[in-house]
Amino acid sequence: MKSYFFLLPLFSFAILSGAETTPPTTTSSSQTQNSTLNLKTQMTAKEQKQVGLNKLSPNQVKALESWLNKRSAAQNPSQKPQINPNQLEMVLSEGNFIKLGSGEVWSISPNAWLFTYHWQEGDPIKVGKSGDVLFPISLTNENSGQSVNAKKPSSSVTKAFTQSYTITQVLDDGKLIELNNGSSWEVEPSARYMVQGWSVGNSVFIVKRENSTGAPYQLYNGQTSRSVFVEQKSPPTPEQKQQPTTQANASQNSSQKSQS
Repeated sequence: MKSYFFLLPLFSFAILSGAETTPPTTTSSSQTQNSTLNLKTQMTAKEQKQVGLNKLSPNQVKALESWLNKRSAAQNPSQKPQINPNQLEMVLSEGNFIKLGSGEVWSISPNAWLFTYHWQEGDPIKVGKSGDVLFPISLTNENSGQSVNAKKPSSSVTKAFTQSYTITQVLDDGKLIELNNGSSWEVEPSARYMVQGWSVGNSVFIVKRENSTGAPYQLYNGQTSRSVFVEQKSPPTPEQKQQPTTQANASQNSSQKSQS
């Protein structure tokens, strides 16, 4: 098992980057629309055996595919598909929050974060009632069949997730993050290893923490689904302060790039 598993990310990365592979079998319309990776349809039985895919459980394969899809999205933010109102736009803070194409943001019940963390951009989401007092909304992923309980987050969190900013630099091994509005943010020491994997061009959301004793802000990365606690080191520059990367602008920029 160990002798094969380390080859999986390398081989799968070759698939994502366009290396020559056996033509995939027919996939479902939802898989095609979402542009998500399905290792078992992208690889022949011989290839699966060579890299040890056949030794992984279905849950392990799904987790690996989820990791590869998120990494691909982080490296190629301009290649995102058009998201409809009832589809998943992004997963934030390792499944703590999800955002739909309609702009709605939902706070997920903690016992379901493991499920939502692996949900994929473009998954169709059905909204209903759960009957739970604390998390009264039911969100059903119509691709995976999983249902989770959710609630509306605070108004400050909802407002913060309506506008995103773009990372322009990650400095000093993850200590400092600079954004396209000219602001800079110092990351708490315990989370700097995580930020080293963040990329220029990633979209982030800035949320002010309520009643916090540590760093007063939290940055949510829309591509990696992770978040870190930060302290503002320098404010936005005056000429850029009023120009956040809103989702509408991001979608327009993505469309323009695909047409050029």
